[in-house]
Amino acid sequence: MYRFLFVDSNVNYGGSLKGTINLLSSLSQKGYLCKACDFFGINDKYLKELESNDISYTVLLQDSRNYILGKGGVIKRFFKFISHLPDQVKVILGIRRLIKSENYDYVLVNNKKTLLPVAIASIGTKAKIIIYHRVWVQEHDIDLLYLLLMRFFCENIISHAQDSVKTLSKLFPQKKVSYIPNAVELEIEPVHKKNDIFTIILPASRPTKLKGYDCAIKAIKDYSQRYGRDIKLILTGDVPIGHTSDFYEELKNLIKIYEIEDLIEFTGWRNDILDMINSSDLMILPTHTEGFPRVIIESMLLKTPVISTPVGGIPDALVNGITGYLVDVDDYELLSECIFKVKNNREDALDIIENAYQFSKNKFTLEKQVTSFINALEKA
Repeated sequence: MYRFLFVDSNVNYGGSLKGTINLLSSLSQKGYLCKACDFFGINDKYLKELESNDISYTVLLQDSRNYILGKGGVIKRFFKFISHLPDQVKVILGIRRLIKSENYDYVLVNNKKTLLPVAIASIGTKAKIIIYHRVWVQEHDIDLLYLLLMRFFCENIISHAQDSVKTLSKLFPQKKVSYIPNAVELEIEPVHKKNDIFTIILPASRPTKLKGYDCAIKAIKDYSQRYGRDIKLILTGDVPIGHTSDFYEELKNLIKIYEIEDLIEFTGWRNDILDMINSSDLMILPTHTEGFPRVIIESMLLKTPVISTPVGGIPDALVNGITGYLVDVDDYELLSECIFKVKNNREDALDIIENAYQFSKNKFTLEKQVTSFINALEKA
């Protein structure tokens, strides 16, 4: 049986890490040895989730605070990078000790930031590197360093978005590039929606422009002017570590200017996000970029209709008018119209909800994901 080490340096917890934890947990249940290695151990949500899934982990530099380069000019960032070098060397040596002492067959990474130290650490060991792209990959995202690292160090390249697989296959024709979609299985059942007012949720982990929070707010303003004030939008998430609260304050100011304070609620980080989706009448994700967001599958399984954008792996799950609704990025007027359609044309919405439920239940299973993952390794 293979031995897997997942290595990451993360400061914010979101869907990408949730997907990796689910995969590691499923592999463990099949008898594979899985462990996580975190550089700095500052993401308590991530570490607690590992513990709750019985996945052991190692933190390499518990007391270091050199985990963010921050913003600023090139010179400032360069000198900050230089000051971080001693810790980076410790990280590489720590990863190498783990690989050799615990005899791992595969090291799994999700991004370039982690791939570089893992590539250096794995030189001369038997461990093979798997990169599992959990973001939307476009050609302009792959710089020369990233291209060289994948070409010379990665045994397996995986993505959970078909569009990304096409890009990666074009860039690396000599390698096996595998499509393995996200997988979700829930312990809760969908409930009948009983809201006094039509409730919409945007359940992202972080309120950022890339997640389309401003577009959602503009859509609610547009809806209120065209159709009435008979809806409510719930916005989840907290400001990411390493970011200022400037955009969050802009959003609150925008809501005040639009005079829609009574139609929008910020909740901050929520641990009961699935329950919130389950009780909502509609989930929206007007995002600019995604790999394949788990929250879309979760909503489909909870029979909450979804409006999103045709980016990354989202069209792999949402077929417009069949399993969900798609609107263009930043098109708040179309988003407003689509909200009105879902709210007022319940017969069509119910058909789409049932289509989405059956599709997600049959296609995005953990059993299929694990089988595809192991097959990808053995066919490489």
